[in-house]
Amino acid sequence: MFFHSNDTIEEVVLQDSLITDSWEQEVVPFLPPNLEEFAWRLGAMKRKGGKIRNASDLLRGILAYVLCVGSFRSLGAWGVQADVADLANTSWRERMRKSCDWLFWLLNELMRPERQEPIPCLKKAGYEEIKLVDASQVKCLGEDGKIWRFHCIYSLCTQQLHQVLISSTKVAESVLNFVLEKGVIYVHDSAYGYRAAIAALCEAGAYTVTAFYPKSFPLEDAEGKEFSVIAWLKRQRAKAKAIRSCSAFFWEKGKRYEVRVVALRRTPEQAKRNLKKKRKSARKDHRKLQEETMYLAQWVLILTTLPAKDWTAQEVLSLYRARWQIGMLFKRVKQLLRQHRIRAKTDETATATVAAILVSWVLQQEVAVQLRSFLEEMYHDMELAQESDFEEEEAMEQILSEWRIQQVSVDLFRQQVQGPLTHQKVFACAPQLQRHLRDSPRKRVHQWQRITQSLVDPEKTEKSLGGGKSRNTGSALTAALA
Repeated sequence: MFFHSNDTIEEVVLQDSLITDSWEQEVVPFLPPNLEEFAWRLGAMKRKGGKIRNASDLLRGILAYVLCVGSFRSLGAWGVQADVADLANTSWRERMRKSCDWLFWLLNELMRPERQEPIPCLKKAGYEEIKLVDASQVKCLGEDGKIWRFHCIYSLCTQQLHQVLISSTKVAESVLNFVLEKGVIYVHDSAYGYRAAIAALCEAGAYTVTAFYPKSFPLEDAEGKEFSVIAWLKRQRAKAKAIRSCSAFFWEKGKRYEVRVVALRRTPEQAKRNLKKKRKSARKDHRKLQEETMYLAQWVLILTTLPAKDWTAQEVLSLYRARWQIGMLFKRVKQLLRQHRIRAKTDETATATVAAILVSWVLQQEVAVQLRSFLEEMYHDMELAQESDFEEEEAMEQILSEWRIQQVSVDLFRQQVQGPLTHQKVFACAPQLQRHLRDSPRKRVHQWQRITQSLVDPEKTEKSLGGGKSRNTGSALTAALA
């Protein structure tokens, strides 16, 4: 037990009041001004005289379920402690399901293009932006839990989400799932490297950098003859790390498109690891590894529509290597937000949960961007003050860790959502808390309660078990353990 002077108590109360307002002061200003309007329009808010006062409180409760608590029953207890709403677990679950469309609307509003800064150097060269395309999966709890896939477009330079689609695994990965923008360079893996997708990008005035499989992407040369990628690679007689490129063409829906094939010869060690991975995959799928596949394991094959005058083969390969940054995004979302598995049994709850996860990430990203900019400016000012050049090793040590910045930002956002909790506050709301802290009636006996009751009040235990008056403590304890 801690005792404080009156001055200290006043200071703690003041600090507590400031922390209490952190959601209203630091998060709500970043929300769209028409949040309340669309909450009513899309069915997230139903009753004007309901226990949830406004749309921001509803959003806070949904985000608390994703970030802070382990169940809807715990969310009910949190709602009482945070003075958000005294709702039962079933009511919170229903509100979550009804908020699905509203959460998607909010996510799209937070990813609006006008909120994101353009890249001047790309704009000057005639390109809008470099965007990475990929998808990741999350599984619901349980052996038969459904798997959900979220497809994302992610800006390489600004590290911001631009478009998101949430679907079941029946929806394949494809750039056709998104709205394609003119002048944008889309970088993606071989799952997106098909003729229909590349043709759609060309028609939209966009550019692509993608891995591809020659067998599923037939090409021809300038004269219209079949172009064999494997035969072309064998003619190169390239050594490890050698880069080769050539122009080729393909047809889609009666129209001819020009592309450029870029190939990088892997080192023997890299080729061996890649071949081992392909053999493992073939054994898992119970199929035989083709001879062509074993040969192509020695190469990195990239197909691009970027003009050779602006982008060299080496630069194209560098762009494709940067694709791994969207993989790092998925890793940060799942690990920092602790969302390897989602707690949902229905499709509505699952999609709303995934949408809430992504809304949480976009909102905390605002703080991460500000923190990164502040630290970079501070480091720049320190360099100017010292007026000395750093060695290369020392400069490398000063690079900011994106992972740690995001970790600080996520921890701050989680605290803003959860709010403060004090000893006095818990006991003040204990009457409202008790229904959230008691178990529902069940057939199985609560062992600890029955044993302690048999020791404290044997007669009451004997009567609750259906017997007569207890003779001694031992018989009551034996009956309780039976």
